[in-house]
Amino acid sequence: KVTKGNLVVACGKKRGSLYMVVDEDMVAVSEDANNSSLWHQRLGHMIEKGKKIMASKGKLSNLKHVDIGVCEHCILGK
Repeated sequence: KVTKGNLVVACGKKRGSLYMVVDEDMVAVSEDANNSSLWHQRLGHMIEKGKKIMASKGKLSNLKHVDIGVCEHCILGK
């Protein structure tokens, strides 16, 4: 199981050492006001360190925190 808080986001069956996840079982989770996640996408999925440097120089407007949590696209791209 993959969870976010009390919500189960995805379930899978173990096959060997991997878990196979069925798309229909997945739940989309989003935070409407997460500016950090939006900037992460706009900057081509830049790592946190790069965004912290840009934020410290005032280059990212209205960004209060840099942590984006888990980015599904970054995980799938690895």
